[in-house]
Amino acid sequence: MKENQKLNQIGNEMENTVTIKQSSRILGVPYATAYKWIVLEKKISHINYGKTKVVLLNALLDFKNSHIVEGNN
Repeated sequence: MKENQKLNQIGNEMENTVTIKQSSRILGVPYATAYKWIVLEKKISHINYGKTKVVLLNALLDFKNSHIVEGNN
């Protein structure tokens, strides 16, 4: 029950977050690159919700706008 209350409390905040997998698509880079930037190098702040790491969408877009991100297709 505590977990549900916690999730309800952060409901609005969660709407403004994306997973690392979604982050990689938004940035146009491979998952491994997004993971490195977010988790290892901490260039983009992330939050742990249980076992899931989520990234604030605003922080992600700020990073994308301030860096030239090139996808390798």
